[in-house]
Amino acid sequence: MEHYIKGARHLMATQMNCNAIRNCEKLFTEFSKAYYWTNENIRAYLELIDFEGKTNALTVAASGDQAFNLITNGIINIDTFDTNALSEFIAFGFKRAMILKYSYNDFINVMILLRSDNLSQEHINSIISDLLPYMESRHQVFWRTVLNYNKQAQNYYCTNLNLIRMLTLDNKFIPQYNDYLLDELHYETLRKRLGNANITFKCVNAKDLGREFTSQYDLILLSNILDYMFNDWGRHWDYHKLAEYERELGIILKPDGVIFLNYIFTYVVGQNDPNMLFPLSSVTKENLTDEEIHKIPKLDNSNEVDGMILKRIQK
Repeated sequence: MEHYIKGARHLMATQMNCNAIRNCEKLFTEFSKAYYWTNENIRAYLELIDFEGKTNALTVAASGDQAFNLITNGIINIDTFDTNALSEFIAFGFKRAMILKYSYNDFINVMILLRSDNLSQEHINSIISDLLPYMESRHQVFWRTVLNYNKQAQNYYCTNLNLIRMLTLDNKFIPQYNDYLLDELHYETLRKRLGNANITFKCVNAKDLGREFTSQYDLILLSNILDYMFNDWGRHWDYHKLAEYERELGIILKPDGVIFLNYIFTYVVGQNDPNMLFPLSSVTKENLTDEEIHKIPKLDNSNEVDGMILKRIQK
């Protein structure tokens, strides 16, 4: 636990030292800022599958929204992974506790309020302290220690920075991207199931999923992680590398399992339907064999459309 607390302290101290909220660390490292909300239309791509008979999933942790949407749809056994260890404490410590404590409207309002620069440190500390009884013990230890450090360090640096903003990324909140935020009924469905859900977390690089996890899953959700695989696979990686990765994931999939292989941000702009699928790779639509590409609504009043590459495994 001390390792995780030290990472959070460093992230906070770096920003206090320059008295500014900023992304001081490289993203997707073990202790970088975590996602607060999803920036993907998860609800739309989950509609591409039938949840009947599906019981478990492996998903990126990120903001926690992938897991929360799965639980809303009846999947209560979920293993999560992320290269960012802080994702666990934001998504399944803080945010899970928010859902368990607050009603639908209060959850949205308090989540928005907590990122306000006009909110005092005392108010933020009070809100998070009231969440502690709703957290699992390891998350309580983390947040109690972070709250104490925040108070002491801000006095030392003579700063008044928003704790939540120091630990999380700025991204646009679109409630309709989530099943559990569609309305009060969906939200209450999540709340009722969340207490009984079995959610695990492991700090793992996505390239190692087939070796790090041994369970058999109905679903695997990878967000847009393949956009960054050039860091491990090199620039201009080709379809053979993708097919090899799919085979590795296939080992931990049940018969008729589904991989949400890659979320494509801005897949279509106007009438422009691009051929290249992954940044710094050589994979084109013509290379695909049995993968599916689905257009996903962006819901931000732009002329852009996102996409999802889906892989259905037949055994």
